[in-house]
Amino acid sequence: MIIYLHGFNSSSSSSKAQLCKKYLNDKGIGDKILIPDLPLSTDKVVNLIEILISENEIVGFIGSSMGGFYSCYFANKYSVKGVYINPVVDDHLTGMVNIVGSYENFNNGKKDTFSMNDYENLKKYSTPMLTSPENHFLLAQEGDEVLDQRLSLKKFKESKIDSSKNGNHQFENFEDKIEQIFDFLL
Repeated sequence: MIIYLHGFNSSSSSSKAQLCKKYLNDKGIGDKILIPDLPLSTDKVVNLIEILISENEIVGFIGSSMGGFYSCYFANKYSVKGVYINPVVDDHLTGMVNIVGSYENFNNGKKDTFSMNDYENLKKYSTPMLTSPENHFLLAQEGDEVLDQRLSLKKFKESKIDSSKNGNHQFENFEDKIEQIFDFLL
C-alpha cells in the first residue's frame, strides 16, 4: 500500500492525488493507494497516519508540499520509500510561522485551524538525517513561488532527484512524472 499525503489545506481530491490514483487504476491496482483527507493539526495528522500504517502494509509514501514533510518523516521512520513533490523540509519551518491561523479548505469548504502549538509540533517530526538516502526521491521545481526548493535539493543531495529550474509550487506537468514515481516505489 502507498499513502499519498496532500499539501496544507488541500484534500484527497487534489489534482496530483487524483492523477496518482488514476495511474494505478489504469494499471489495475487502484486499491494499492490510500489518499486520506488530512486535518491541519500536526498531532491529528500524525495520529491518522499512524493508524493507517498499523492497519496496512505500507511500501511507500508520496507527499506534496506539507504532505512531503510528513511523508519524509514516516518513510524515514519506517524505512520505506518516499517521493516528495516540492516538499516542505526542516529548513523551511523557521519561515513558516505565518501559516498559523484559521482556514476554509479550498477543495471541500471545511473549516479548520492550525495553531501555534501545531506549528511548534512540526519540529518534532523533522528528519535532520536520512537513514537510507536511497529510499528518498525528490521532485523539485526551482520556480516554486511558495517554498525555496534549493533547501530541498540540499536536504536530499544524496537521494534520487528530478529537478527543473522553472515550474511552480503546484508542479507543472506533474502527469509526466507519474510513471517515474511508481517505478521508484513499486
